[in-house]
Amino acid sequence: MIKINFEGNKSVAYDYNKQIGECDFIENENTWNIVHTEVDNAYQGQEIARRLVECVIENAKKCNKKLIADCSYAKIVLDRVEGGKMYKTVVIDYSPKADDMAQKIEEKANEMLQEGYELITMSITGTAKAILVFKKFEKN
Repeated sequence: MIKINFEGNKSVAYDYNKQIGECDFIENENTWNIVHTEVDNAYQGQEIARRLVECVIENAKKCNKKLIADCSYAKIVLDRVEGGKMYKTVVIDYSPKADDMAQKIEEKANEMLQEGYELITMSITGTAKAILVFKKFEKN
């Protein structure tokens, strides 16, 4: 029976007492970056890698952490969990001063950049709310 445990900065798969796979991440402030996922060749094709990544996702949610992935496999799993969204739209509430509104927009743009989204367009509504549209980008 395959068991998945969360241990420190990784999830680990065991077949009884034998370690057969792991998914490692690096913690940087409020973000966990999944950097490596690997399963022993003898156990591939059993969705163990997916379960390892999902274990990290679950624990990131419990710990209130944002999640990104440099690991190509984990990136695919994350996209499926997030619904594969290419675009995200954010509304910034009314702010009576232009400087305050600009600061809120800048803060949100920087936050979304950390999540892998860049600001591609924005508009201000008649009620002085800002609508920001972000597009997911690939990190090189």
